[in-house]
Amino acid sequence: MGTEKTKGFCQLVVSSSLRDGVSHLIQSAGLGGMKHNTVLMAWPEAWKRGDNPFSWRNFVDTVRDTTAAQQALLVAKNVDLFPQNQERFSDGHIDVWWIVHDGGLLMLLPFLPRVRRNQSNVRRMHTAVKLNGVVLSKSQEAQLVLLNMPGPPKNRQGDENYMEFLEVLTEGLNRALLVRGSGREVVTIYS
Repeated sequence: MGTEKTKGFCQLVVSSSLRDGVSHLIQSAGLGGMKHNTVLMAWPEAWKRGDNPFSWRNFVDTVRDTTAAQQALLVAKNVDLFPQNQERFSDGHIDVWWIVHDGGLLMLLPFLPRVRRNQSNVRRMHTAVKLNGVVLSKSQEAQLVLLNMPGPPKNRQGDENYMEFLEVLTEGLNRALLVRGSGREVVTIYS
């Protein structure tokens, strides 16, 4: 944190598995009343490989854990293409694809990186049919594409299909941020 000139609190968790460690961090991180409300993680690029310690099963279980803890989840795909801490996006726009209402976090995020208001394109979609094709055709030049991240299926038998759905949804996008809100409103009439 000193190298990045970031202030905050560190939390150490010792666990017998990555899966349990992530679950413990989601539940216990914070100091007193200062608890996190959002989890940021990278998309597991090699999720189809069986020898990957952060397999698709761990990823889907982490999505479930953040939902159960009523926390928002941000998943960065192609994280290596994102700007470093002190860098900004070059000229361009951020496209937002708001598919479902999950608290409004998706609508708040584009304004955080100090993008001029007219550079943010908000497009609403009410169906996910052929969504990737539409997103690719409309957002190919976007510096960043933000998409709602649907929750995993209640039936765990469909978890691998869920991962495939998310992969297809973001296929071909340079920088994508999947956003799963906690369900609690972050954008209100007082915002």
